[in-house]
Amino acid sequence: SYDSSTLKEYLTSRFKVSQYEDFYNSLASINCPRIFTTNIDNLVDKIFETTTEKYLNNVFVNGSCFQDSNCVDYIPLHGSVEMQEIKFLFNKQEISGSYRTQLRSCNIITHCL
Repeated sequence: SYDSSTLKEYLTSRFKVSQYEDFYNSLASINCPRIFTTNIDNLVDKIFETTTEKYLNNVFVNGSCFQDSNCVDYIPLHGSVEMQEIKFLFNKQEISGSYRTQLRSCNIITHCL
């Protein structure tokens, strides 16, 4: 809590995926319009970099893509190491506070649910 930028740097370096097992690639072939996750790693981002059939859309950055069958909406509830400008949300106060400050994102999540 005293040095949030150093903590973010540590968590980003710790959870940034550079390699992964091939069996994770099967996630891209599942017929699922949305992926919700509480993980902060970038495994899902890496998986969708390898496929040309579908693409991953971070709803916090781009909004939702409800009508595109090639799109998979990605909702990293606590943040992602790929989202450098956005703070990780871990405790109850940060999560509940984000609903007030990031109303657009919360509306997207509600609509997805």
